[in-house]
This record gives sequence, structure tokens and C-alpha cells, in this order.
Amino acid sequence: MNENELLKTIDADNLIFNGYTVVDGEFLPDHPIKMLRDGNHKKDFSLLLSTDKDEGSAFMQMFLTLLNRVDDGRKFSFVNPEPLDSLDEAKDLLATTIEPFLSKKYPVPTEQLAKIYFNGLNPKTDQPDLLRQTVGIAFGDMWLACPTINFGHHISHNDGHANVYQLYHSYYPIKTSEWCPKWSGACHGDDEFPLFGDPIRHPSKYNQRVRDISMELISFVHSFTRNGQPNQIEQPEWQSYFHVDDGESLQKVVVEPYYELSNEYRTHQSYGLNFKQIECKFWQQYYEYHRQ
Repeated sequence: MNENELLKTIDADNLIFNGYTVVDGEFLPDHPIKMLRDGNHKKDFSLLLSTDKDEGSAFMQMFLTLLNRVDDGRKFSFVNPEPLDSLDEAKDLLATTIEPFLSKKYPVPTEQLAKIYFNGLNPKTDQPDLLRQTVGIAFGDMWLACPTINFGHHISHNDGHANVYQLYHSYYPIKTSEWCPKWSGACHGDDEFPLFGDPIRHPSKYNQRVRDISMELISFVHSFTRNGQPNQIEQPEWQSYFHVDDGESLQKVVVEPYYELSNEYRTHQSYGLNFKQIECKFWQQYYEYHRQ
């Protein structure tokens, strides 16, 4: 049986929702999560993390369809989605989508999710795109953004000499994308166009801000690959993660600076600390490996 024949024998849900790590004792001496948690990894290196504002909206229709919720999936169609009419409906769709990814030992924390992500939204809101974006952002935090941020946190916590830099993309979609809905914000993959210089090669397709973002990203990566840090000359320092003492427990606390690329040009407000700390701490407790 060749690879194609083997794939055809596997249920689509198992391909999407189940991933198994093979611990062979050589390339992977232990489960990667345990190795990361125990500090069993390379030390003293530089790491550049990057996440988009909305990492999840592009996948909502696909996952709901795989969960046999085809009609609900159409509410997240890239173009002309079906109506999403209420806050309660948005909460239900979020809970349905994340359930296969969380520990089976505990129920989906629907009420806690609502308090974290839907705070301030009117139950009878007439902004369906805002509801879609909120669901997509919450799903993306669980699936992509928070695992990325938590990875950087563990690396810095285990190794005070590691230089961890964090970048956050929040600028509005730079052009119509085949893999991002028109109604979403900065979507999964939107950072790739400027990173690889598409606005510079095709300037007529982009505005000046996006062309500048492209130049800035390329400069960051160039500096990082050459020097291990993304800072630019004559710009405020973009700090790496650092440690402070917890006065009560006498343990080190990781402080996580980040730099935001938005539609606005760089100001002091482009720099922040501990991005999505509450959200990522919340999601971390429901990952399976924390319950073993």
C-alpha cells in the first residue's frame, strides 16, 4: 500500500483533529511538550515569535463542516456568509469548534470563554461580522496564537540567556486573499505577503503604509538572522523577554515585551508587555498534556 492509498483509508476527522508525536528515543528522546516543560532543549539562542490578530477565522468553515455542521459553517464563508444573528449562537459555535481540541476529561468552559472573549458585546448585537471575528480570534488563540506565545514563555523561563522577541500583526488585511475571509481582521497568513516583499515587487496593489510594513518586516528579519535581534538603528529598543523577581515567592517571573505592527506608524504605543497573558493562561489549562 502506497502513501496515497493509506491516506484514503483514514477518516478525515482523524487527519484533522488527531496528531501523534513519535518518540523514537533518538531524534525525540521524549515527548516534545515534556521536554519543553522540563527544560530539556537547546539553550542560549534567539527566537522571533510572530502571530496575527485573527488566527482562526480562515479555518472556521472548514472545521464546522468536518463536524457535520455544514449550515453553521456557511456563517463563516469567506464571501457573503449566512447570517450570524446572536451572541448566544456565536458562543455555541465557538464551543462546538474548540471541543475536539481540548482535553476530553473536562467540559468546554463555555461561560468562562464568554467572559473572556465576548465581554462588552450586546446580546442582540447587529454586528454579525464582529461576532464572526470574535469567534475566529478565540479559536485562533486556542489553536495557534497561544501555543506560540506559551512556547516562547517556556523557552525564556527555562533559559535566562535565550533572547525571545515577539511580534504582533494587527494591521487590516493588505489585499484580498484566497485564504482569508473578507470580513476578518489581520488574518492567518496576512503577514507573509509583506515578509516576502510582495508590496515592494507590486507597489500598485498596496498603499504606502503596507509598503512600509514590508520594508520594516524585511529589515527585522535581516537584522535578526545576522545579529540575533531585530532592532533597527535610531528606533526605540524592542526588548526581548526578561525576568523579574516575584517578591512573595522569590521565583523569577517572565516579562514578555512585544512590538505591534498596525495600520498606524510606530509610536510608543506600538510597544507593550505580556500580550494575551490572560487568554493564554486560560487556554493552557485545558490542553491535554497539562492533565497527564
